[in-house]
Amino acid sequence: MQIAFSAVQKPEVVGLMGCVYSTMTIPVAYLAGSQDMPQVSYFATSPALSDNSTFPYFLRTVAPDSQQVPALLALAGGYGWKNMVCLHSNDDYGRSFADGFVKEAANAGVTVTPVAYDMGKNIDRALKTIEDLNVYVIVVHTTDSVSAVSLPARARGMIGDKVDRKSDKYVWIGTNDFSFDPATMDTATAEDKLNKAEAEAWTGFIGCSVAEPTNWAPWDTFVAKYKPLNGGKAPSNWAARLYDAIYTYAYALHDLIQAGGEYKGNVLLKRLLNTNFDGASGKVTFAGNGDRRGEYKFVNIDGGVSVKRGVYDPVARRLTLSSQVVFADGSTKVPSDVPVRVVYELPTSTTAIGIAMATIGILVSVVTHVVINWQKGHPVIKASSPIFCHLIVLGATCAYIAVIMDGLSRKDHPTTCTMEAWVLSMSFALLFGSLLMKTWRIHKIFHGTKIKVVRITNRDLFAGVLVFMTFDSLVVLLWNTVDKPSVVFTPHPTKQFTDVWKCSSEYSATWIQLLTIPKALMLIFGCVLAYKNRDVSSNFNESKYIAISIYSLIFFNGVTAFLLEMVKGQRDTEHLVVALFVSICYIQVTGVLFGTKFWNIFVSKEWETVGWSTTAKSNKSHSGSEVGGRRRVAKAAAALHKSTRHGRRGSPATPSSAQATVAAVAAVADNTTSRQAETSQTQPDQQDRSATNVTDVTVDVADN
Repeated sequence: MQIAFSAVQKPEVVGLMGCVYSTMTIPVAYLAGSQDMPQVSYFATSPALSDNSTFPYFLRTVAPDSQQVPALLALAGGYGWKNMVCLHSNDDYGRSFADGFVKEAANAGVTVTPVAYDMGKNIDRALKTIEDLNVYVIVVHTTDSVSAVSLPARARGMIGDKVDRKSDKYVWIGTNDFSFDPATMDTATAEDKLNKAEAEAWTGFIGCSVAEPTNWAPWDTFVAKYKPLNGGKAPSNWAARLYDAIYTYAYALHDLIQAGGEYKGNVLLKRLLNTNFDGASGKVTFAGNGDRRGEYKFVNIDGGVSVKRGVYDPVARRLTLSSQVVFADGSTKVPSDVPVRVVYELPTSTTAIGIAMATIGILVSVVTHVVINWQKGHPVIKASSPIFCHLIVLGATCAYIAVIMDGLSRKDHPTTCTMEAWVLSMSFALLFGSLLMKTWRIHKIFHGTKIKVVRITNRDLFAGVLVFMTFDSLVVLLWNTVDKPSVVFTPHPTKQFTDVWKCSSEYSATWIQLLTIPKALMLIFGCVLAYKNRDVSSNFNESKYIAISIYSLIFFNGVTAFLLEMVKGQRDTEHLVVALFVSICYIQVTGVLFGTKFWNIFVSKEWETVGWSTTAKSNKSHSGSEVGGRRRVAKAAAALHKSTRHGRRGSPATPSSAQATVAAVAAVADNTTSRQAETSQTQPDQQDRSATNVTDVTVDVADN
């Protein structure tokens, strides 16, 4: 700076040349501009120097780094990189490049994160920041020595890691001085030169720097004259740009002197900007802000040797690679710019656990089916309608199948999502639909307001179950037709760079509500019927067990929903929660509904000791109730009628069943007669009518 200050004070000095680095060139350019003195640099590439309003007298025979950015972005675009880190020195040279890089990259859809460090100090903190960013493409823009970067990076395993191969995921790209240009390295200081170990550690490194011209006679002439003066070594393109900077002044001054006019200040500046000649580094022309357009080349360290891979043409904005780039792992496979996002699928162990729990439930269902079919003629099973017992167990089986489907589903087979919804809906319709229809039949028989013939066949009940199944099937069909679900990926809540998938559609919530709201209404209606039937004889009435089943379903669904919200997005935990609670819930429901029946049949044999009574237990006073007596007779008659119908069809009722039913009718009739006798003195007419009705009433509960 002191030399520049002294130079501008001398009247014989009409222009400055240099400096080398942008950090030194920028203050000199301020000084030269304040004195209306042109300055031509051959090395300073900072984009800040392109600002003509700040540096009106600055020119350069090297292209600015802002022209290097399109070359870097062309490379990134070719390899599909959308995320990059710019490790730069914390000075004007580094900051101006990083600022321009970030802005231009954003326009190209690439995210560049700048990370600054102070030269001469340990850059370990900056490298740690890059590791934490999990971005693997690193552009280095600094005038620092190679060892200042390579040693800390190697210590962290970011380059040259031949044990854990951690460095294989990183792509290092250097600019200008840090480009490992063979020609540049030949003239570099001992501190900057790569030794064999460093060159091997930097395998896969990509350097971007100004390209020397090819098939260019002035360059060939320059090289031929330069080699004898440099010990037989070829010059770098930087030497050619210095040569052209000198000739830029020479051509301009020659023209002005020949013209016999002024050759200082603004006059000289205008002539410099209009200079146009074939220089050693290529065609030399200047833009209005003093910048020169130039080509950039890419070199690649492969096997410890820097190899030229391609050239970027700034006019055509095209990158041409003459050979494939070798990356850190020694292959030409392009690394990802960020960790490759993986889709989380259920581990085999988790799937196996879920299938095991569901299989236990299926085995329970199979055993239940077998026992029901084996004992279908038993009065306990007959009173429960065997066909609906099978449907209930089939509904539980569907729930277990849905668990298995969830465990085996994969992102490549998204149809399993809607199939799971359909199977679960069928499970509910079969199990609770059957229970609801059976409970409704008991309610219709035992809670009528008039004594009349009631004929409700199993076919009628099955039609009701079929309605539930048809409704759910239509909803699922419409869902897949007008709002077809597709695979949607969301970030895993605990695993980095991992996505979990689910099937979803634009109106998924609406379709789910259409499936769940009717089921909630079914549960409420079932609870009401179960409460109303609570005092009907347990031989026909399952209200207590139905209520327990409904309460269990509500409880387990509530707990499951709460736990699923707690582990939302954790696919394996979600599956285990669903598998566990579905298995427990439906096994428990099966046990409640059929375990007591099997216990009664095989263990306690209560049906034998109590005479299989069909009488109703009333929570109201029976005394003085004429209508109550009629209903009890009607209920007993219904049971008797059912038994005799079976006998007529060739499928005779068991003797114990018929005897128990006859006894029940007699008991009810006797009870009714005694009740009427107690009131005969005050209501003789009612007694006669009641006695007549007892013999005439028939309640038909058909099995088909």
